[in-house]
Amino acid sequence: MAATLMVLDAASLFIGDEDPTAAEYLTLKNVKIPALKEKTKEHTGGGATMSINIGMRVLEALEFSFKLEGFSHNAMSRFMPSGPARVNYTLRGSYRDLRTHEELALRAIINGRMISIEPSEFSRGEGIENDYMISEIMGYQLFLDDREKYYFDYFAGPTGVRIDGVQPFRTMGRNLGLI
Repeated sequence: MAATLMVLDAASLFIGDEDPTAAEYLTLKNVKIPALKEKTKEHTGGGATMSINIGMRVLEALEFSFKLEGFSHNAMSRFMPSGPARVNYTLRGSYRDLRTHEELALRAIINGRMISIEPSEFSRGEGIENDYMISEIMGYQLFLDDREKYYFDYFAGPTGVRIDGVQPFRTMGRNLGLI
């Protein structure tokens, strides 16, 4: 594949259902999809001259955050709700290949619980923004150009992880008697 750059040009956020009339595309200031980081354990052997960080084959807790301009009743009502605590947050984006000018679709689905709303300081002429943090993420999927890149399902255990369609913990699941 030839060298190129993939640039995200636009994004829209759906909180709960993907109702086009409730899309946060005019108010969305920024968004950060979950970072993937493997937990590590530091190890220094008794005769070693340096330490190493050993990958422990478990992901750190995922977090999802976004910032909206002004106040969003739909977003704000998701904090400590009386109904289901976790909902789907769907990010849709349009990114393009700078070499070929092809526009491609990005879709991320995050099932989590809103744990934080942080309003910015108000100043005349600047308005106010609100930062939102989603944690307790039990499901996460990322699709690039309608191809599944990442799939995580907390409740499915070792079989609930796919990267490019491959289950990296399938053997572990079999060894644990789950498959």
